Amino acid sequence: MSCDGRSGGQLTIGISDPHRTASTITVQLVYGGSLVSADSGITVTQTSPTLTLTVDLSGAAGATHEATFTATSATLTPTADTYVRDGSYATTVYGTATTLVVKNASTSGYNRQAFLTYDTSSVLGTIGSATLSAHGYVSDSGGTTATLTAYGVSDTTWTESALTRHTKPALGTALSTAGATTTKSWLAFDVTSHVDATGEPVCLALAEGSAGLAVILDSRENTANPPVLRLVLADG
Repeated sequence: MSCDGRSGGQLTIGISDPHRTASTITVQLVYGGSLVSADSGITVTQTSPTLTLTVDLSGAAGATHEATFTATSATLTPTADTYVRDGSYATTVYGTATTLVVKNASTSGYNRQAFLTYDTSSVLGTIGSATLSAHGYVSDSGGTTATLTAYGVSDTTWTESALTRHTKPALGTALSTAGATTTKSWLAFDVTSHVDATGEPVCLALAEGSAGLAVILDSRENTANPPVLRLVLADG
């Protein structure tokens, strides 16, 4: 597959099988939008939050099929995510966990913060707004509701295979908040100001600004509901 670029809010892609071994190819893009035009054999099966298309290559003899879309958004999954915990867990690495846990507690050993990194280099065009969406719920005997805060993080050098409480980057500016309950749901945080100012990659943190309850979020290892960065493109 090739991308011929994005101009005037439109994205053109080309799909081919030069080895002529496949009869059908399914392609999913990080972009969402609408179809402008497509060669015969291309069927668009989804337009939001990501574009998905099926390409019939039977009889194509390796030729390229092209499709042009009006791209209005991009939905990215993390390139890295993890959380850190204090107390006797301060050297534990949680990079392969299927969950991210957040809590602000007065007792050592219960404090946890989550960190996420997104690669925005593949996004073509101007970003109009950015929303971090994380799927999770409150899991705490102390109550049923909690408020999480999204923070900008300037240090993007950490890795999920090594990050601990001792090596975690500092939290930057508080960007926005979202409320969690005991019912699993998507929590949305406006992180536009940090994404606009940072460039790529983009690092964010989720924490509680004051004492609160434990919130369990799905990590990128949970492929059903990974935390996503949804970008609305200003020129889409």
